[in-house]
Amino acid sequence: MTSYIIPEEQLIIALESEAAAIYCENLNSEKRKGSDHRYSIENDGSKFMMVDIGGGTTDITVLEKLADNKMKQLCSSTGGIFGGMSVDEEYIEMIENIIMGAVMRKLKSDYPQSYLEMLSSFEYLKQNIDSSLAGQISVSIPYEVISSLCKSQAGETFESLLESSEYSGRVSLEKGKLKIDAGLLRSFFNKPIVEMITLMKECFKKCEPERVRIILVVGGFSQCPFLREALKTAFPRKLIKFPHEPNLAVLKGAVLFGHEPSFIASRVVRYTYGVEVSKDYDPRLHSSDRRVIVDGEALCRGAFDTFMAAETSVPIGTAITETYTTTEKNQKSHYLPIYISTSKNPRYTDDDESSYLGTIKVPIPNPSEMYRDVKVNFYFGFTELEVEAIDVETNEKCEVKFDLL
Repeated sequence: MTSYIIPEEQLIIALESEAAAIYCENLNSEKRKGSDHRYSIENDGSKFMMVDIGGGTTDITVLEKLADNKMKQLCSSTGGIFGGMSVDEEYIEMIENIIMGAVMRKLKSDYPQSYLEMLSSFEYLKQNIDSSLAGQISVSIPYEVISSLCKSQAGETFESLLESSEYSGRVSLEKGKLKIDAGLLRSFFNKPIVEMITLMKECFKKCEPERVRIILVVGGFSQCPFLREALKTAFPRKLIKFPHEPNLAVLKGAVLFGHEPSFIASRVVRYTYGVEVSKDYDPRLHSSDRRVIVDGEALCRGAFDTFMAAETSVPIGTAITETYTTTEKNQKSHYLPIYISTSKNPRYTDDDESSYLGTIKVPIPNPSEMYRDVKVNFYFGFTELEVEAIDVETNEKCEVKFDLL
């Protein structure tokens, strides 16, 4: 088999919610589903929330349509680890509580095909459930395999374990299938749906919710009727659209983005970026345990020196230039530890909101006895942070390495 290595300069990171928005923006109008055409995203200035609800995660961003088929981000992208698989986990937990953990572990390890078939059967049910379902709903399971394992691992029959479980009366067995109370089945959706709606409301608060009238929803889990009903109930004053082929939106949008990254004209920075420095100590601003004396001067150790604040809107390729000086004679490389924070105005690099991102290594060309200044350009607005360094004395570009490990 022939293997190919894609050159690094031909690779670009695509954000899922943005890729989905690009896909929706480039759909034919007939394939945009929604009952109210007054809120079409075809119009320049249209603002909309893009929600990508997949199996494992939910990704959200808010965008505004600009001229020339471009878009700008109105607030930083966000997301959470909840989606269709969260419902699967509730279902598996119910079965495990019935047949016991040892049986479930044996099913996964020794009969993986049966386990996957069980999940596949539930997936079909999950994508078709809605609020109108009543009574008990049938779902296929590998009954013969589970029954055998119940006897060998638990010493009881499947039926007796079900009868003695907390689900007796709400779950039953009939002709080798599970029959689950519709209310119990819908309860499996509660946690991911509540988390999803909460995150969407938090996102709306950041960007003038009354001006964002449209919600576009894509992703495999977005095809579930019960989820769609929940979103419409939670946001009755918004126009919610479910575009054509929602499960392929991110894939197709990423392909379009790869060909034309300029679809996104500007982004909102998610974190505050900075370096760790020792600032002049100010008792009104700094805690006493951070006070250190260096060459007779009182300094504050571990201070966060910000060069880009969170929630700043930046056009693609915005350059922030900082100058750093070597600390030793004949210093061969400059090491710049970069920190990020969820706070707009962090004080310290080790507080709860801050974390270490990585270290930028800048080799100094022709080290000398003199202290050397290095001009570092940080380029924001792309899906990756780009860095360029220039030795001020020689005006030479330096090879930059960003160690994120």
